[in-house]
Amino acid sequence: MFKRLHELGTFLNVTHSDAMLCYASYPDRVYTIEHSILTLLERVSMRPCSPVGIGVMKTFLIAGLLYIYTNLRQTPVGHGMRRRLATRIKKCHEQNPESHSLMATEMLAETLWTMLLAGTVTSQQRLLHSDNQWFASLIKKICLGNCLRTWNEVETFCACMPVLEASFASSYKEYWQSCLA
Repeated sequence: MFKRLHELGTFLNVTHSDAMLCYASYPDRVYTIEHSILTLLERVSMRPCSPVGIGVMKTFLIAGLLYIYTNLRQTPVGHGMRRRLATRIKKCHEQNPESHSLMATEMLAETLWTMLLAGTVTSQQRLLHSDNQWFASLIKKICLGNCLRTWNEVETFCACMPVLEASFASSYKEYWQSCLA
């Protein structure tokens, strides 16, 4: 899933023509991965699985949707949808402390990428100040623990994750800087 998201983000970053996006069926590809994520979320909820596995999987699937709605969609999704997804990411962590622990120790790049997505959304929503502080504290902890002192180091650290769309990259960088201030 993340590979397909990365490919779509990269394509969007290098393509500067709306005609090219339509020719390459870009909207259809975005819809297909969005549908796949939503289907997987439903299946994960219904399958018997370890609570740790469910928590990790749900968190990353929700982060995939948030990535689509902040980076890939040609038609913007409202702030309310993005806000709810960011809140769901925080709830997944709070409801599954074992998942949170696993992600914070074994899946650092994935966790940092997810927290940057969700934190940037909450920083744009004045009503979500406590959520924003929660994401910011996790980002700061991961960055300090891994000696990530520059934005280039963060981008390199998260290179295994889907690329941030160019027009949104500055928002993520500004949010990251505010987390470390």
